[in-house]
Amino acid sequence: MSSIRVLVVEDFAPFLEFICSTLREEPGLQIVGEVSDGLEAVRQAEKLKPDLILLVLPAKIATEIWKNIGVPLASLNQAAVMTAENCVDAALSGLDQGESATLPSVEDYKLWLNYEDARRQLFDATQTGKPASRYHVGLANAHSD
Repeated sequence: MSSIRVLVVEDFAPFLEFICSTLREEPGLQIVGEVSDGLEAVRQAEKLKPDLILLVLPAKIATEIWKNIGVPLASLNQAAVMTAENCVDAALSGLDQGESATLPSVEDYKLWLNYEDARRQLFDATQTGKPASRYHVGLANAHSD
């Protein structure tokens, strides 16, 4: 059986390291990329073609990291804290369900699909050499060869 290739996205470096080390312990998973922001995640996803994109942000993951940085876990909004086990299990479940990216704390997966659709449309809309008509510029100075 081949490994599931995972790109992990987390904006807080200690958590990124923790999540990746946790995932590395899971048989059948291969971390192919670790990134800390959404733009880089898009670039790396296009380059690496992972089987799964795990978007950890912005949820808080219940780990010993909080204690290590001097923030008691109990001081966090408990409604926003997810266990590392639940985060990993949700990511694996998302993969089983065919999700291209897992957002463990996002209930409505259609939000991701709508985002991806809007991102593609926005990219396509940028592929022109003229200003958008709402700016009312360049009308008299149209580029010609």
